[in-house]
Amino acid sequence: MTRRSMRFLTAAFLLAVLLLTYGTTRAAESPGSLSTECPQARDSTTFTFQGHRLTETPDITNPELRLANAALSARCFDWVQSFIQRYRVAFPDDYHLFFLTTRQRWIFADAAYGQAFAEAALASHPDFTSVKVLLASMALENHNLATATKWLREVEHEQPDDLWAYIDRLRVAAQLAPTKELLATLQAIVGDERFTENARQQVAQTARYEMLGLTQQQRDSVIEQQMKSSPTDADCTLADQAVSLIELRMDPKAGSDLIEKYLNKHNPCTATPLLHTLLAEAYLWQAAKLAPMPAITNAVLIAKARKEMDGDFTPVAQRITYRPFLNPVLPLIEGAVDPR
Repeated sequence: MTRRSMRFLTAAFLLAVLLLTYGTTRAAESPGSLSTECPQARDSTTFTFQGHRLTETPDITNPELRLANAALSARCFDWVQSFIQRYRVAFPDDYHLFFLTTRQRWIFADAAYGQAFAEAALASHPDFTSVKVLLASMALENHNLATATKWLREVEHEQPDDLWAYIDRLRVAAQLAPTKELLATLQAIVGDERFTENARQQVAQTARYEMLGLTQQQRDSVIEQQMKSSPTDADCTLADQAVSLIELRMDPKAGSDLIEKYLNKHNPCTATPLLHTLLAEAYLWQAAKLAPMPAITNAVLIAKARKEMDGDFTPVAQRITYRPFLNPVLPLIEGAVDPR
């Protein structure tokens, strides 16, 4: 047996072991209707943006797999897992399923396991370009620009219209060669609903955290555009920006204005309860600047804070414990905090 054959068999064996290890103990069952269990899942379309014709995973053409990938992006994880089990039994030879299982492991914060899936799948199917794009994205998450660039150069010749490869090239450029024109492109993507929502979120994150040389005003404009155009997790984005305004830039009025503008306008997320606490905190800090104790001058702000917290300022007091600059708020919440 040749060395090349041995490498192929080793890769195939590794892939089989990974798939068996990943299988759950739950019996495979047909997933429910996608339209009822995950109505937000929509297969992405092919479109032209700034001269680039873009398609997500163009080498995956099976409609079921494409919809399942959209469901994964929409975080319908139970439905996707049930689909994977059913599809694997029905189409055991369709290696394109490896893309879905690789993404699934990566989303669940098991990057090393996801990378092992990707590399094993690629060893058995070296022409599976969408997996190469996944590896480029993983390298970027690990701040490995050299590896990401290597994969992107290879993909550019094989699959030039790949949407995520295009976005990853923009991510590389944002770190190595940021320009006003690049920022304009990123902002245009954030506001363009032809891009999938997770793509727009990634581009917004790139502009906020990866692109060098932006002014605070430019970053703020990207964040506001993200909150307007991406309803999923908008409250989480809002909470991040509110903390920045209130506690880092020491501007409680700007923070309360921002929360009032966007609160309850989008789908709730894990940070939604925090937004109510932050809004009360901002009201109280403004009140403390008007008067050190409850008084006529700050009564309206205190009342608004009390209404926001249903009369219980315990969450606000907990934040003050680790933020001594908020100590002026303490006299305003006395008697409205759980002593335990």
